[in-house]
Amino acid sequence: MSTCKICNEEFDNQRKLSCHIRHSHKIKPRQYYDQYVKGPDDGKCVECGKSTAYQDVSKGYKLTCSFRCSAIKKRKELANDPVRRASFAEKVAENQARIWAAREETGEGAVIRAKIGLTVRSKNSTLCDDEIGRIAYRRRRMEETGIFVPDQTLSDWEAYKKNVRSATSAQYRKNKKIINPNNYSRREYELDHIVSVRDGFRYNIPVEIMASPVNLQMLETRLNKSKGTASWMTPSELFEKWQSTIKESLPPKTPKRTKL
Repeated sequence: MSTCKICNEEFDNQRKLSCHIRHSHKIKPRQYYDQYVKGPDDGKCVECGKSTAYQDVSKGYKLTCSFRCSAIKKRKELANDPVRRASFAEKVAENQARIWAAREETGEGAVIRAKIGLTVRSKNSTLCDDEIGRIAYRRRRMEETGIFVPDQTLSDWEAYKKNVRSATSAQYRKNKKIINPNNYSRREYELDHIVSVRDGFRYNIPVEIMASPVNLQMLETRLNKSKGTASWMTPSELFEKWQSTIKESLPPKTPKRTKL
């Protein structure tokens, strides 16, 4: 229920309240909000203090003034919530793996790397010794804090997990109708490995089997989080299913003709 601050009349929703304010009290909803609802900090960006945009009677003013301040606020919230931060980092890694897997298939990845290398070499050629030293120091700090991990320094587990994610993204794009026939939203459902990636590494299961459609399913986000690193199928069952799909995909053998 929404109550008018001027005449104390109650309404079912904010839309009816806005119409009431316009027609009965002859003022705009923003004027009503500023005069009767607005607090001392409303309309000020929580990050930089600049004025923010008005939304409606129910929401009031936005908390931030720009995408930049909104991103800063989001990063602070993630820093204070380890669970959300880990989930966000995992989604970003999955998106990056999916994007680069698609680029590798089309050959765009090699072109981008060549352009980046050419740009870096041209810029480095104009740097002084102090600038080169600062860049090297920042690179070392990023490696020490784990922000940047070169492929050659990845552990066996990290390399296996990275390869499985990349192959899984490629298989999902190729076999989406098989893996996700109901076209579930990726916001409400997550792509899950029936035999978990952790068990795949533990039992040395090849990447192509781990990323095959027989080991992929769509699970609700809540259910997938509770599943964790558990497996809902044994490695032997997975291998049998994968072998059966390979046999089904093979063309039928033509019978040999016997000479008369």
